[in-house]
Amino acid sequence: MLKTLKTQGEALTKALWHLGNEIFNCEEDAKKSLKAIAKKYPLYVVESEILAQHKHAKAGRPKPGVVPVQMGYHIKTHFKLNEVEMERRLCAKGRFILATNDLDVANYTDQQILEEYKS
Repeated sequence: MLKTLKTQGEALTKALWHLGNEIFNCEEDAKKSLKAIAKKYPLYVVESEILAQHKHAKAGRPKPGVVPVQMGYHIKTHFKLNEVEMERRLCAKGRFILATNDLDVANYTDQQILEEYKS
């Protein structure tokens, strides 16, 4: 489980870095992209902030009094481990079912089924 966490954490870091460098035309596009990435990594909770990006129309030093123009939106993100999902996966790990056709519990107890399985 630790190896999975490490590899998914590295992949999520890389994906969020690329997402943070992308400029979106509207907030909805940014939210869709973030939702698609967060869906791939259920072991992590992605928290984000969508910021408007302002730039000047021309390259170089702007003249005094020139107001920057809004060019798009970018996402600032960070993530943390999803404790609820981790607990659910750890509790479900290592379970198995033993079944029998004998429905009489008095003749064949659960402990006897387990002992027979192990032998």
